Amino acid sequence: MTMDLYDVMRTTAAIREYEDRDVPNDVLHRILDGARFAPSGGNRQGWRVIVVRDRDVKRRLRDLYREPWQAYIGKRDPGRDHRMRVMNRFVESLDDIPVILTFWADMPTIEFTDGDLGRPSVVGGGSVWPLVQNVALACRREGLGTAITTLLVRQEPEVRKLLQAPDEFGLVCVMTLGYPRRFASRLRRKPVSEFAYLERFGGEPVSPR
Repeated sequence: MTMDLYDVMRTTAAIREYEDRDVPNDVLHRILDGARFAPSGGNRQGWRVIVVRDRDVKRRLRDLYREPWQAYIGKRDPGRDHRMRVMNRFVESLDDIPVILTFWADMPTIEFTDGDLGRPSVVGGGSVWPLVQNVALACRREGLGTAITTLLVRQEPEVRKLLQAPDEFGLVCVMTLGYPRRFASRLRRKPVSEFAYLERFGGEPVSPR
């Protein structure tokens, strides 16, 4: 059954629990074949995607994930918070997830137009993130779930070595992919009126009238 685009956008949640089912190559190719039409700066398409299915490689990615994950949760007890328990299971079972995608940016093609503003850049990923989102939306359309994480970027040198990525490519994010045990029944997000304004920051909220 074909899903309406708005239904896809409204139901694409981060999925961290998957069935023990393989993702066929033809489905994965169809997803990437559609996602590749994402816009990019200068139409350079400065991205590469490494598809990881090998259990040993996924196990190594899991091991690399543990250190930044522990630093991220700090002193919080994963056993006392439902979301933390789900995330902890997600990290510890990374090697059980059917497919892991790693997204890489061809750094010489990226134009950091905010590089002189004295703050961390938020622009560079603009030539890769549309592809990432297209993949997530296409996966939802195919009945697959995804979760995007950037924590493994902290381990870029080791991930680069593991996946034999060239030095000129930077790790953007990692996406897990598989058939979900369940889709979220309802997503909660802020209404448009709380984040979109007319003419100035904090101005009149955008409304349908």
